[in-house]
Amino acid sequence: MNNSDFNIQPVFLGDGPMGSLVSQFDPLTLNFYNHAVEYYTNTALAEQGFRSLGSSRHDAAAHEAGHAVWYAANGITVTSIKVEPKPWPVPVPKELGKEYWTGLTVTNEPLIAFGLSSSVDELIQIAQSFIAGGAGELLLRGDKFRKGSAADERAMAQVLYAMVDAKRVAEGSIDFSMLDLNAVFECIGQAQMIAMSGVFKVMVSNKPTLNRVSAALLRHDQIDRDLASELLKGVKQVTCAVTA
Repeated sequence: MNNSDFNIQPVFLGDGPMGSLVSQFDPLTLNFYNHAVEYYTNTALAEQGFRSLGSSRHDAAAHEAGHAVWYAANGITVTSIKVEPKPWPVPVPKELGKEYWTGLTVTNEPLIAFGLSSSVDELIQIAQSFIAGGAGELLLRGDKFRKGSAADERAMAQVLYAMVDAKRVAEGSIDFSMLDLNAVFECIGQAQMIAMSGVFKVMVSNKPTLNRVSAALLRHDQIDRDLASELLKGVKQVTCAVTA
């Protein structure tokens, strides 16, 4: 199977909170999101091949640890964390195996409800929450980091940054149909890198905790509120710069 024959898109339009959120997009926003997913996955495939999209338990554990640490560092209570294997919903090359590992971190105040009525600070905080999993994975996995990791979360952050720009420039609604998508995706890398650098600082400052949570997820399929509280005890409250 060639890269050009491989359609990963359905993996990022599945069930769960992300799928529910994407299903509420209007057609233009959905088109923007889909193009972002395609951009990130194609870039990863070009650089790392199919391994960029696979996900082991170690990958998923590091990723969810990143989300959990970010929430704790921002004073948000984590109520559960889980990792689990899922069968691929689309035909995939044999290099990726029969399943991939995914996960979910749940809090007492979900951040996924957003819109143009949200403030710039709120939108950027939500974008950072989406980026945090990749930041944790990047720190813990090092050379084994998959560049296609969480393309859906990065695409969602892309939508949020577009909303931030709309609020800053026009203080009004954004017309996704007027955007040159290729130009946007090339330029948005700078904003995402700024955000990632802030979130990454949170991970570095709390690396022992990040390791502890990741290790626990290699032993347990699910972590409840009590264990999460114990594992995240002592997380340094590091405020990310709310800029992009």
